[in-house]
Amino acid sequence: MSIKRHESTAVYSKVTEANGLVFTAGVIPTDLSRDCEGQTVEVLAEIDRVLALCGTDKSKVVQATVWLNDIRHRDAMNKAWGARLVVRMHPPAPASKAS
Repeated sequence: MSIKRHESTAVYSKVTEANGLVFTAGVIPTDLSRDCEGQTVEVLAEIDRVLALCGTDKSKVVQATVWLNDIRHRDAMNKAWGARLVVRMHPPAPASKAS
């Protein structure tokens, strides 16, 4: 099996390709002054960037897990998610969780 790691540090790789699959590390916002929708926009842009490193894009995402600090932010997250999702007819299986 071929494994290719991108943007690796001593403790993790930002994105890893293995056997035709792409795995991203937890992608989090860096600008915490933004509201949930703005943070989601930032995270989705970063996901676009790291998927492009592997020659792919969101249209091929199968599953996504979203962690929110409060489940009441889910509507704001879904607004940004829905506006930027490439494949509206075949969206990935999502899981929204709050800690």
